[in-house]
Parts: sequence; C-alpha cells; structure tokens
Amino acid sequence: MTSIFDFPSRRAWIALALAGAAAYGTLAALDFSIRILPIMCFAAAVALFTAGGYVYLRLRPDAHLFAIFMGLAYFVAMCLTAGVLAFAVVPLAGPLWDDRFMAFEERIGIDWPALATFLAGNPTMNNIWALAYLSPVTQILSVLILLPSFGHSERLAAFLKLMNATLIACVVISLVIPAVGPVEAYRMPDAARQQLGASAYGYVEQLLALREGRLTSFDFGHMQGMVTFPSYHTIMAILTAWALWPLRFVGPLAVVFNGVVIVSTIPWGGHYVSDVVGGAAIAVLGIAFVSPRRSAAPLPIPAMALPAE
Repeated sequence: MTSIFDFPSRRAWIALALAGAAAYGTLAALDFSIRILPIMCFAAAVALFTAGGYVYLRLRPDAHLFAIFMGLAYFVAMCLTAGVLAFAVVPLAGPLWDDRFMAFEERIGIDWPALATFLAGNPTMNNIWALAYLSPVTQILSVLILLPSFGHSERLAAFLKLMNATLIACVVISLVIPAVGPVEAYRMPDAARQQLGASAYGYVEQLLALREGRLTSFDFGHMQGMVTFPSYHTIMAILTAWALWPLRFVGPLAVVFNGVVIVSTIPWGGHYVSDVVGGAAIAVLGIAFVSPRRSAAPLPIPAMALPAE
C-alpha cells in the first residue's frame, strides 16, 4: 500500500528524521535548554498538513491537494530538523575563515564595503533589495501551490529534496568553513550598517555567543540563520527559479526576480561574494544531479492519486 510519505520520497523523510535526531541530539549533548512550545506549534503544523495529505490520498483522492499538503508538511518539517541542525553545530565549528574570504576578495579586486555601500546607497534600490531578500519563504509557498496545481508534482518532489539536501550540505560545509560575515569582519561603521539590512549583521551576536559558549539555550522562534558560506539564500533563489521555470509567464519572471534576490544577498544578507558563488555552484550541481533522475524514476504513487508531471 502506498504511504503518504512517498511524497516527496520515503528516503527524503528519513533524511529529515536523521537531521532532526542529529540536531536535537547535539543540543542535548551540549546541555542546551530547549524551549518546547515553539517546536510543538510547528510540529502540530506538520501533523495537520500530513493529515491533509492522508485525506487527499485515501479518503478524497485529489492529486493536486495531496501534493500541496505533503509539500507543506515536508517544508515545515525541514525547518524543524535540518534548519535547527545549522544552529546546533555552530559550537562545534572550526576557526573562522573570514580573513581568507577577505584576502580572496582583495586578490580579485572586490572592495566589499564599497560594493555593499553602493548597492544600499539608493533608498529605492535598497527597498527593492529588502523585498527580494525577504521573499524566499513566500516564493517557496508559491512553488508548493503552483507546481501541483499545474501538473508538475514530480518537479515539486525534486525541488523539496534539493532544498533539504543542499541545506544539509551547507551545514556540513559551515562546520569546516565557518565565517562571521563581512559586516563584522570588515568592521563596518555604524553609519554604513544603518544603510544595510539588519539581516546582514543581526545574526552575529547569536553566532558569536554560540561559538564562545555564552548561549546555552535554544528557542526555535528566535533562531537566526547561521550559515555564511555557502549562501543558502542564493541556493533557494536558484532552486526556486528552476522549479517555476516550466510555468508560462511565471517562470521567466521568477528567473529575473531571483536574480535580484541573489544580488540582495550582498547588502541585505551580509554575504561575501565567495558565499554567493559557492551557493550557486551547489544549486547548479544539485539540479544537474536530480534532473536526469526525475525523467528516469517517476513517483511511486498511483496515477489516480498523483499523476506524473
């Protein structure tokens, strides 16, 4: 009998379970106190979406709604597991690589403070960067709804698996190549920081507190993004553009808009140029790996419940 966990795949759900075990096991091993309520709220959302998936697979079969509900369940579960793992491993990470990133940028002629200040200098453009940088979650929700609605459920499954696999890859890389980010590393003055988005440096205090052992509690509701290299925002932008590409009109717009998202990672994400290049490389490699597999291996779900793309 087909399981609801065949979407996006059983292996993908197992990967989430392992990431969650690693995340919360690490927090427990490091003797972190954990605030349970936010976790339980998001876990309840996962359960609710999963129940919806069951309804639309078994009780009232509907291919599109089934994929939407299970996609939502998987995305929220990913935030609770692989997302938390990015936070949990920070105290275990090695020496910071910021000096090397700055040296690389100097070697190739990039003046990061000047570039970031230039991008954020125009108020109108800065608002555009802000809108773009803060858009990925909204875009992902659009992917979760639009792809099944237009008959691209297999592409959605591939997108979800890529999102999780690339996030775990970022976490592993951040263990070996951690960085505090260019705003702090270049010691940007307060006047310059006020031009940049708060997200470009707002995580620094939490990251340093974790590295120095001053932060020993975990609150999912106040968790900051911890990965500098590679840029996961860049990965999300490329994967989202790829996912939406088959949709007429929407696809080209997604490509253009996510190009803006990638640029916004400099002034609003506080990313080195190296971070952006690294994120782009991981996203492209992931897409190249999964594309031939999609055409060769259809989803193991009955056609009456989930038609092929």
